[in-house]
Amino acid sequence: MKKIIAFQLALLVFTFSSAQVKILFDATKAESAGNADWVIDADLNNIGYFISNNGVPTTGGTESNAQAIPTPAVTLGNTYAEDYWDGGLSYWGLDCIKKGYSVESLPIGKTITYGNVANTQDLSKYDVFIVCEPNILFTAAEKTAILAFVNNGGGLFMIADHDISDRNNDGDDAPIVWNDLMQNNSTGNSNPFGFLFNNPGNTAIDNISQTSSNLNQSLAGNDSILHGPWGNVTRVKWSGGTTMTLTPSANPTIKPVIYANAISSPPSGNNQVMVAYGRYGKGKFVAFGDSSPFDDGTGDPLDGLFTGYMVDVTPNHRNIIMNSTIWLVENNTTLPVSIKQFLASVNNEQVFLNWKTDNEINLEGYQVQRSFDGIQFENRGSVIIANNKGVAESYQYRELIPIDNGNNLFYRLKITDINGQIKFSEIRIIHTNGLLAEYTLNQNPVKNNLLISVKNKKAKNVHYSIYASSGQKLLQNNITLSQGVQNFSIDIKNLASGMYLIYISDSNQFDTFKFTKVD
Repeated sequence: MKKIIAFQLALLVFTFSSAQVKILFDATKAESAGNADWVIDADLNNIGYFISNNGVPTTGGTESNAQAIPTPAVTLGNTYAEDYWDGGLSYWGLDCIKKGYSVESLPIGKTITYGNVANTQDLSKYDVFIVCEPNILFTAAEKTAILAFVNNGGGLFMIADHDISDRNNDGDDAPIVWNDLMQNNSTGNSNPFGFLFNNPGNTAIDNISQTSSNLNQSLAGNDSILHGPWGNVTRVKWSGGTTMTLTPSANPTIKPVIYANAISSPPSGNNQVMVAYGRYGKGKFVAFGDSSPFDDGTGDPLDGLFTGYMVDVTPNHRNIIMNSTIWLVENNTTLPVSIKQFLASVNNEQVFLNWKTDNEINLEGYQVQRSFDGIQFENRGSVIIANNKGVAESYQYRELIPIDNGNNLFYRLKITDINGQIKFSEIRIIHTNGLLAEYTLNQNPVKNNLLISVKNKKAKNVHYSIYASSGQKLLQNNITLSQGVQNFSIDIKNLASGMYLIYISDSNQFDTFKFTKVD
């Protein structure tokens, strides 16, 4: 079946303000279980991780229960004392605020999604997703969401811990959780990021406590992680952590940053890596083999917390963590434009995209992209920049619904500046709800009657025409289709044997089929 679809563009002008980098810290995977408190802020300590409940978080305990929005409120760009929020990652969160970012937590009981418009904390609304030592396996849907988020331009901060660090006693520790994401997912790629955490078995690299200065000597002096905007890094301290084994053949972008002391000097290769980073699709990831460097020493008063973020090998941990965070954000937000509002809707069997921008200058243009799975996108049409004079603008794009199978359609904007830098908008989802008709030839070849089945969720008038292979029109008629599944028959007994084409059309749809007439 072939569908021929047209689209049109329109241009309007409005005014609005700029957007901001948004970072989401996960709190759904038992990050506060046991002697850990990997949250940026928790006003309540009422969660338990009991063996009788298979380590799934439930009320009735004393562990941190992070809320979505940290309190008290902050003013972006200002500096706050570490204890302004109550969590083992609070200093990291406040440093992000100092940088000008906004931070939130995904609370216990919520689900990790990507492209779910009903979820107010869907990953498509954020630039970076941080998961510090997860102790519960991601569901199949969550793994698909995380990989789609990175593939479409998001930044993923992956933090593990040593072997046998199962804090909620469900049988899965952080290395197992992360490796399961990478080895068992819907992409069919068992090593999308080009590395795996070492776990379990080789205790020499699964559980190490050491201070290492074995920097990757092949990295340039301006490397974004070792020599980034927050400061230089010369060493890190693992207090019970694991390492990684890299596979550049699976992902050529993977780069080792620091090796364990067991590696030969000068350090090189793909084994015993403590910190690594790379790219996947349009996005980026950073991986650490230990959670200790992130601990700021405060949070749940019943946990034994430590001062890895600010005191251990100071200022190295703070520098490498913030350099990594900034790298995950950069190039995704530096284009001279901000997408203030991006809306998608359906009307009269058409998809309408409307977006508002701020501070347009030195832009090349907008490309509308569409996907049927939220991962693989295709270009649909280009939209011309209004004036490139640094003022607010508003745009509209529309096209007919391309396939009427009731599945989701995913739309995003690809934004390119005159220097070739690229940014992607958040994704918007349209559910077609089966608005177009689906036609099927019940048999082919055909002798006397051409029987066509129709699945149609909306009554409509259609026109059909039958052409000989020479291009001559032989039959035509108008018919009315009712809502639902139905058949209609066309008498072709007077046609000679041979190959024919039938065209079926209405105001929004155009389908063509080949069939063979036999005697």
